[in-house]
Amino acid sequence: MARPVVSRQAGFTLLEVLIAIGITALIGIGIWQVMSGVINSRNGVDRVSTQFEQLQKTVLLIERDIFQVVNRPIRDAYGDAQFAITTRADPYALELTRQGWRNPLNDPRSELQRVAYSLDGTTLHRWQWQVLDRAQDSQPLDQVLLKDVDQLQVRFLDSHNQWVDSWPEQQVIDQQNVDPSIVPMPRAIEIAFDQKQFGHISRIFVLPNFDLVKARQAASRASGSDTTSSGQGASTQTENAQ
Repeated sequence: MARPVVSRQAGFTLLEVLIAIGITALIGIGIWQVMSGVINSRNGVDRVSTQFEQLQKTVLLIERDIFQVVNRPIRDAYGDAQFAITTRADPYALELTRQGWRNPLNDPRSELQRVAYSLDGTTLHRWQWQVLDRAQDSQPLDQVLLKDVDQLQVRFLDSHNQWVDSWPEQQVIDQQNVDPSIVPMPRAIEIAFDQKQFGHISRIFVLPNFDLVKARQAASRASGSDTTSSGQGASTQTENAQ
């Protein structure tokens, strides 16, 4: 009688299976770490890019406000005159009057605007008023500019090319009944602050050399000259208009 033939099938031992599983797990862990690093790097780049964009917008807004500053004092909610540029209006680090306030809806308001900057904790704010001369119920609108800010500093270059930490200068404040409209503007303003991500940021803005008193005198002389030399012409124009 023939002996039955026993077939042998090739296969993996338990040890080989465990080794294959271990190698696959190591490869999977490596791929996961690489992908996690790429995702974290991308998120970090996006976060820094967003913060840098916000920093650029902040500096641009400060630049626009300062470059469009005008010597137009205002009256606060108590009726007291305030200088066109001042650091003495608590709690604001800087307060000024600027021109060029856009009015696309033709609202019945001035194109001059009163704005201020302050540091609340580690957040830089910009404040703006809807009116120049305020009533007691006038409240500013708050705009958050930048976070993680520390040590906001404002300096001014005076007429003697000396940097001072406050404006107007103390000798102006010590004067009695000084007219804010005749106080000269600083020659330059420096804004500096520390930001957690980008470190120390400093910008110097040079202001136009504008003497309000001389400008008024020149305008007065020009107005008087025009009235004297062309009075007949003005009368003729009035008659024609009638």
